[in-house]
Amino acid sequence: MSEEGVRFVLENACSVVVIDEAYGEFSGISYAALVKKYSNMIVLRTFSKAFGLAGARVGYAVADGGLIGIMNRAKPPFNLPVISQLLAQWAMEEAGEFTARAERLARARDRLYETLNELDWLDVEPSESNFLYIRSERNVASILEGGGVSARHFARRGNEYCVRVTVGTDEENRKVSDLLCGAYPK
Repeated sequence: MSEEGVRFVLENACSVVVIDEAYGEFSGISYAALVKKYSNMIVLRTFSKAFGLAGARVGYAVADGGLIGIMNRAKPPFNLPVISQLLAQWAMEEAGEFTARAERLARARDRLYETLNELDWLDVEPSESNFLYIRSERNVASILEGGGVSARHFARRGNEYCVRVTVGTDEENRKVSDLLCGAYPK
């Protein structure tokens, strides 16, 4: 959503507006600075995606002090294990490295998107996360899994197979593109 769209929602909502920025590091876009102007806004961020700490279950909220106070009243004491707190602290100290890694993955995602989007038997959604969502009348998941690539497949919708492919290293992405480009050559 554009910043103009976000501002429109914030200015016209009769409630708190929560913006999920779980994949924000991959998009390069954040609306967190808007909390200075909009007291009805909460931005949620996580260490699960770009920082690779999904198991730690660590995230944070950026919001007006009044909203943070309300959330703190509802939060149980000692709600985060010490190890998770230490991992989050370490991740913040290494944020530059994680940001650079997320930027590399975003570039790799864009290259993989361009390659796969040229295949007329695939419908690849543009992405601002660390994965691509693909629809096809052909079973993409079985093609990938047959080549040793794990993909998250979703329930079939009508004639379409739907699969989510996580962006990896250049070598892993090349394997994905080689499998799919070779499955049904032009």
